[in-house]
Amino acid sequence: MARRPADRPDAGAALRHRRRGTGRDRRDAGVAALRRPAVVAPAEAPVRDGATRAFAPPSVAPAAAGPSGEQAWPGAAGHDGAAPGGAWPGGAGPDGAWPDGAWPDGAGPAGAWPDVDPQPAPAPPRRAGTLLALGLLAVAGAALAPGWTLVALLPLLLLARTVGSAARAVARRRERAGARRSDTLVAVASSPWHLLRALVTGLPSLLVAASVVVIVLGVGWWLVGTGTLEAGPLRAGDDGPAPDAVPVLLAVAAVAALVALWAGPYARDTRDGARRLLAGVAPGRGGAAAVVVVALLAAGVLVALAAGGTAVDWTPLPEPSLPTVGG
Repeated sequence: MARRPADRPDAGAALRHRRRGTGRDRRDAGVAALRRPAVVAPAEAPVRDGATRAFAPPSVAPAAAGPSGEQAWPGAAGHDGAAPGGAWPGGAGPDGAWPDGAWPDGAGPAGAWPDVDPQPAPAPPRRAGTLLALGLLAVAGAALAPGWTLVALLPLLLLARTVGSAARAVARRRERAGARRSDTLVAVASSPWHLLRALVTGLPSLLVAASVVVIVLGVGWWLVGTGTLEAGPLRAGDDGPAPDAVPVLLAVAAVAALVALWAGPYARDTRDGARRLLAGVAPGRGGAAAVVVVALLAAGVLVALAAGGTAVDWTPLPEPSLPTVGG
């Protein structure tokens, strides 16, 4: 008996029911598989059958290392625009900041300079040999012509102190703001001030040196004139030291005066200025050797004249009236 169309099963509904059941089954199976613990297969030994070849992976050149030894990012920038080791693209850090106080063109925010330790100014060359040779020449000149030696030394002393004062001012300015092209112009323009300063600050040294000369020459004159001290040319004469003893006494007094001028109060400008003058007038070893040779030859001539009995020339100063011993 044939079924009526209404009693026949709907093929589409059965297919949809079957699909829904299949989807739920697949979803349940997937969830169960995720919940099961994973099983790791044991590692297998590499196959060495002589026919299988292993190729190395392509090599990539490592990026440049950063300042702290870390691997730098391409273009000096890392993730989020940062670079390792404090290095930033173009020298700048995040948000436009610069690391370690370094700023473009040497300037910080609002024109401020970076907070760095200034380098100390270089010390002038010592020129010990040249200075000793010139000192010997000055002593030999004072033994025969103390007046002319004093006239020559005073301007040189003032010039050395002026140069030393100006050089120290330039060094302090460079330590604060760095070297500039206008340093020489500023030093020349301020030379009158440094000349006045050298004159005022040089008075204590001159007073000390003059006092030393008076004491040394007075004591020596008395010891030799009274016969208390006799050695070589140092002997007593009729009314004081013998004529041959006067150059020796003047040389000893000149040595004491030079020591007082070199190591006395406010003598730093004298030392620095003398060394810088020699470095400029006679630079290098060749210039120093030439000055030493000329100074030693001139000093030798003066010593030979004094040993030959040449009288002391006091001009342009008036000849002093030295006190007689016992008078």
